[in-house]
Amino acid sequence: MVVRVLDDYYLAITAILTIGYQLIFFTIAYTFQIDSVTDFGGGSNVALLAILTLVLGQTWYVRQIIATTFAVLWGARLG
Repeated sequence: MVVRVLDDYYLAITAILTIGYQLIFFTIAYTFQIDSVTDFGGGSNVALLAILTLVLGQTWYVRQIIATTFAVLWGARLG
């Protein structure tokens, strides 16, 4: 059974999560005046959204798992 959160393609939940996640990292970076925190936030956000959309979709096709794996690796490279 597919979980639907706000819309069929998870655009709303990923937008809400991204805005909240980036605001948290921006607040930390602004408070302590360190920019490396925002780099980590951006990279980990990519990985988090890839995993979230895979899990919420609940379809485990090889193509989706490979795409998620590469997105997580890309997020790790950015962070």
